[in-house]
Amino acid sequence: MKDSRVLISAAIVFCYTVGSYGLGLWLPLILDAHQLSTTAIGWLSVIPFLFATLATLVLARFVDRTGLKFYTLLFTLILGLAGMIAAVYADDLMPALICVSFGLVGTIAARTVFYTIPQHFLAGAAAAGGLAFINSIGAFGGFVGPSIMGWVKSGTGTYDAGMMAMAGFLVVAIGATFMLKRMVRSI
Repeated sequence: MKDSRVLISAAIVFCYTVGSYGLGLWLPLILDAHQLSTTAIGWLSVIPFLFATLATLVLARFVDRTGLKFYTLLFTLILGLAGMIAAVYADDLMPALICVSFGLVGTIAARTVFYTIPQHFLAGAAAAGGLAFINSIGAFGGFVGPSIMGWVKSGTGTYDAGMMAMAGFLVVAIGATFMLKRMVRSI
């Protein structure tokens, strides 16, 4: 916990997990606002996660071949941010679903890319403790994201403000990623 790189890494994981779970767990209710059947909501909810799975595999292979960990992580976070912001302004179902898909692709793929980075500054027992700390803080984001989305939805009556809140966490993750790059030149 004394290593600032671990603290910054924990902040990155926390922030993209807030965005990922905040959007992902509320997706069926977001789709329900379009007056769809339960079956349609179920099938449409699969689409962003399907693309996120494919993108995760493609980006993992890309990082293995090129070694561009920092830039790929930055790309995923910016993609997630852009998708969430664009979803707020997309009024029709299909454009909104495409934007939400970009948001989830970015936040879910960030997880795979991020975990290639700590090996550059953690080794041995420090790696086990550091990764456990990073994961613990990140897992808490899985509670915070959906909670914030729910609180904001209850307070405003719309999902738009919640999406912007999730986007705000991604902005923090992007800033923290730049800070980590300054500390760990090899990523």
